Amino acid sequence: MTSLSSIILLAIALRIGFFLFGLYQDEHMPVKYTDIDYLVFSDASRYVYQGQSPYLRETYRYTPILAMMLVPNNWGSIWYNFGKVLFMVGDLVTGVLIATLLRKQDNLSKSKRLILSLLWLLNPMVITISTRGSSESILTVLVMLSLYFLIERKCVFASAFWLGLAIHFKIYPIIYIPSILLYLTNDSKSILNYPVVKLLNTQNIKYAFYTVATLVLFNGLMYHFYGQEFLDNSYLYHITRIDHRHNFSVYNMVLYYKSALTSTSSSKLDIETLAFVPQLLLSGVIIPLTFAKRDLLSCLIDGRRWNELRRFECRINTHPNSSDGSSYVEQGNTKVICTVQGPNEPSSRAQMNQDRANIEVNLTIANFSTFERKKRSKSEKRLVELRTTLERTFEQSILLHLYPRTNITINIQVLSQDGGMLAAITNSITLAIIDAGIAMYDYVSSVSCGLFDQSALLDLNNLEEGDVSSITIGVIGKSEKLALLLLEDKMPLDSLEKVLSIGIAGSHRIKDLMDMEVRKHGNARASKSSR
Repeated sequence: MTSLSSIILLAIALRIGFFLFGLYQDEHMPVKYTDIDYLVFSDASRYVYQGQSPYLRETYRYTPILAMMLVPNNWGSIWYNFGKVLFMVGDLVTGVLIATLLRKQDNLSKSKRLILSLLWLLNPMVITISTRGSSESILTVLVMLSLYFLIERKCVFASAFWLGLAIHFKIYPIIYIPSILLYLTNDSKSILNYPVVKLLNTQNIKYAFYTVATLVLFNGLMYHFYGQEFLDNSYLYHITRIDHRHNFSVYNMVLYYKSALTSTSSSKLDIETLAFVPQLLLSGVIIPLTFAKRDLLSCLIDGRRWNELRRFECRINTHPNSSDGSSYVEQGNTKVICTVQGPNEPSSRAQMNQDRANIEVNLTIANFSTFERKKRSKSEKRLVELRTTLERTFEQSILLHLYPRTNITINIQVLSQDGGMLAAITNSITLAIIDAGIAMYDYVSSVSCGLFDQSALLDLNNLEEGDVSSITIGVIGKSEKLALLLLEDKMPLDSLEKVLSIGIAGSHRIKDLMDMEVRKHGNARASKSSR
């Protein structure tokens, strides 16, 4: 299968090819390849190089930082295309960041992630834009850096810094702020538990503050150096501009015809001023809130679609010296450690079963696993119910008759709770039992699902479980046989089938992820023993 590194090499080669062809076209053909904007950028950079204002170049309506970045264009004829190379590098960095973020999508296969990556890296339109000298790739790098530090590094400050800088470059990245703030509503507890206000927490307040602070910092610096002309050209001009020949808006023809009217025949209604309002509402308000209603606030607050799993990570053989089998599972922000001891001889004859092994489940939930620290007794009713459910589930899944007169002890430690706790525990037990070499009929893969307003939702987090009717299922292998079915809320019978259907499909995907980890560990052991 084609690797990401080979795609990146091909992407570099294509950009070099487009760039060289552009030089040839500029030299020998009447229609030039280089974008007119690149000439504007270069002229503005020459003024900066000479210690003057970039706004001496007519039609330069951008931040002075862009002109400063292109100052090397003026170091000689061989350097004139430095800006194009810079934009090409930005274009490639954007593609690499896209590929990096796609690795977090556990529900996508490796081939799908590669296809989605090459849609940017090998896209001829994207390549043409950067090699012609358009600066859009600088903006895409800033936006993708913001997402990278938010999703991959979990660094609110760095993400807000890059987004604030992107908004300084061009205003429109501000439309991403509502979606990001909604995404962050799941990262910490709400400040006040009131409608709408409960969306505010320390994380999204910090993010908004850092973004605004970054924007104010760069705007303040540019205003200090270039004064009112910076504000006039970079921001205020775009409010009053009438751009009927350089516009992909649905209002293009209306604006074109309006431009032909004389001032006396012009109506009092300035469509040029109002045209951006529906676009702003659609991109900055309606789309984020529509997807939030479907996938964020009322169902999937962390930005997933209704049928997507949360991030799922697992490892086996995590405690080789203290157990016969062990595992660690992260399902979203729910984290579970499981160890298995056995089959061992029971400590007393009373525990011995002549025909099969006995299963004993010990469940401990850490005091710090939730926002509110709470001590839990082992005799707590909820824990007793969970232990009984798990014992019954695995009594039907393990080939207990192969281990008569023995005891299998399963110890579970829940480190963090964020919904789907029973599902994460079930998956961790499955992996630990496999690591211990205890025979099972097949994997038992589990996931929680729910119903909201007649819509089935997959893999619920803690906030979602509190707002919808939820169910936890455990599926045997790739079949549709259920080893676990726990419904603790009322759910209409006519909706149960579609909820079970999405749950079974999600369990199958989790089974594939667990199987990948088991095979990976098995291959590592095999290669180590063959040395």
